[in-house]
Amino acid sequence: MAAEKYYPQAVLIWLETNQPVLVSRRSMQLWRAVHQQLAPIVGDNGFMALFCRCVDLCGVRFTWLRNTPARSSATHAFDLLGTQLAERSAEEGLAASRKLFSLFYELLLLLVGESLAAGVIDAAWRDRLQHQRMYSALPAPTKPA
Repeated sequence: MAAEKYYPQAVLIWLETNQPVLVSRRSMQLWRAVHQQLAPIVGDNGFMALFCRCVDLCGVRFTWLRNTPARSSATHAFDLLGTQLAERSAEEGLAASRKLFSLFYELLLLLVGESLAAGVIDAAWRDRLQHQRMYSALPAPTKPA
């Protein structure tokens, strides 16, 4: 399976959990990684325009998502998204997070093409894996005696 076909599906699978807080954390981690890869190419304003458009489209089904301010910074928007997701059931939060990412990826494909869209998601996915490995390599906390 080609990387450009694999990564979006792998992201959607990775988001799956039955814990609202984990849906929130994974979503925020994903958006920070995607922003880090795409903002140098399209600029912060370009990224936020794309992200907010997807939030607006996703808000048709998940009206509570429309509370994201259109002119906020990426960090603020992701924090707010994380808070909103954590306040929902795991099922609803996951559905919203998956829909938001799917809309974003589809729009990114239309705007920049398959090769660049796949490259951005590939790089963001590698960042997520490196971040996960870094934390899994840390020693487990010990219980006080």
